[in-house]
Amino acid sequence: MNIITNVGFTVEQINSAIESMAKAQAGAARSIGRVIVMAAWAANVNADAGVANALMKNLRKGTRKQGVIACLEAVANVAYVSGTFVPFDAGKGYTEDDAKAIKVAAADWENYKPATVEAADLDAAEALDALVQKLVKASAKDKLGHASLLVRIQQLNAEIKGELVFEE
Repeated sequence: MNIITNVGFTVEQINSAIESMAKAQAGAARSIGRVIVMAAWAANVNADAGVANALMKNLRKGTRKQGVIACLEAVANVAYVSGTFVPFDAGKGYTEDDAKAIKVAAADWENYKPATVEAADLDAAEALDALVQKLVKASAKDKLGHASLLVRIQQLNAEIKGELVFEE
């Protein structure tokens, strides 16, 4: 019995194998991008998260699932909750412009990071006043917990409004 102890490969064989591997990986990435577009369409047009869930279920272990999740949550009416996508109305559509934006996002799903939204300036007095109005409405419908605090909150709001009248 002959035992081969020294097996060598030519540079051409190695290069060919690497090229084949790279093409397969690029093809898989393009296919995942296509399915992301299809999943966004299903979610935005039919309120169906089935395509997104089928995609996640069929991804290989080494695939960057966070990129898929971030991309779909950004472009589709889905949220990833407890290991599965669920549909919800996020106000996203599938117009011609939406489809173009979805395709661009899906093409780079591996590196996808949602755009960061800068926090808008917030006026504390205006925010408190809006909150008080919301609490008053809830109280009128008997849907406010700790309703006894509402009077104190309204007094604080009035006090702050009074102080701001004299502010320059």
